Amino acid sequence: MNSKLIFLMMMMITAVILTFEIETTSAENCRWDLQCEEFCRNRLCNFSKCRNGKCFCYQCEK
Repeated sequence: MNSKLIFLMMMMITAVILTFEIETTSAENCRWDLQCEEFCRNRLCNFSKCRNGKCFCYQCEK
């Protein structure tokens, strides 16, 4: 019984983390992370990364 409860709690925590880490991308081309900061700040996100020429924003407020 305890193992089922622990498994359920782990699944719920994972779901919360995944919904919190939803990414927002832009169609804007970037070369450096600094170019994405303003884009992500406008979307109320805490972190920004430039990957493959696109801005990715993390930990955004809903």
